[in-house]
Amino acid sequence: MDRMPQSLLGGVLALSRRKPISYRCRMSDIFNLLLHQAGLVLPLFSLVLVGYALVSWGKWSTSITTALTRFVFSLAIPALL
Repeated sequence: MDRMPQSLLGGVLALSRRKPISYRCRMSDIFNLLLHQAGLVLPLFSLVLVGYALVSWGKWSTSITTALTRFVFSLAIPALL
């Protein structure tokens, strides 16, 4: 059986003596992160809601919907990729 070099053994022993990392967060930190994420996603969901409302109320014709769908799938989504 091979012996571990002394320099590597010293590094392993030093790592084993480290203090464990504490992952405790305050409730206000978690709430701030949640608000930040909601602020990032809210514009997207609001656009979806407005689009759904306009189509369901009949304010948009199918030609506008077809043109926007063609734009999104041919230009907008590939540009994101």
